[in-house]
Amino acid sequence: MTSPEPPGSAGSRPVRRDVLRNRQLLLEAAREVYAEQGLDAGVEEIARRAGLGMGTLYRHFPTKKDLLLTLRQEILADIASHGSAAAAEQPPGLGLEACLWSVCAEIQSHHRDRELLWHTFSSDEDPGRPQFWAMIRSLLHEAQAAGQIRDDLTFTDVFLCVLSVRGLINATADRAPDAWRRHLSLQLAGFRPGASQLDFPPTDESLVISGLERNE
Repeated sequence: MTSPEPPGSAGSRPVRRDVLRNRQLLLEAAREVYAEQGLDAGVEEIARRAGLGMGTLYRHFPTKKDLLLTLRQEILADIASHGSAAAAEQPPGLGLEACLWSVCAEIQSHHRDRELLWHTFSSDEDPGRPQFWAMIRSLLHEAQAAGQIRDDLTFTDVFLCVLSVRGLINATADRAPDAWRRHLSLQLAGFRPGASQLDFPPTDESLVISGLERNE
């Protein structure tokens, strides 16, 4: 199932302002409810908090999965947009580090959405995640071509770096919200040329991703 297109998508008729407002109210209420109660929270509470009826909710989001996917895609798009903008401000080859700093800072700012952000959907249902990682992969290749990142670093290494920072943020956001910064600095230092030779081969990318999808 694909999530419903947002109102006003290309090819659709202009949407009334109140319809757009109601959709935004539902999304804001959903983020609050899921952050407070987890993803098992009922949509009835979301409609109540938005001050709208269940019929309005279902017209915008026919299923709970549609609502979750829309929220998830908006958050990922926001994170990716900040990362892409940070990378674009840097000279060729330096974009990867700038992107990772920005992405991790955005993950920190969205830590209340962590259960929603890392909930697993298939790639067909949720195109945002593969698009996000494609951007990271491209920046890695660019950095290696410019000699800014060691040649033996793989996409899986970068993937696991982001996930480890995410895990640290989840564990420390309330008590030590900046702890992730030193952790990321240490990892990026190991990404650069001149670091010691690695003693272990890279992990197969498909094994890492499939394992995470089974356990998230």
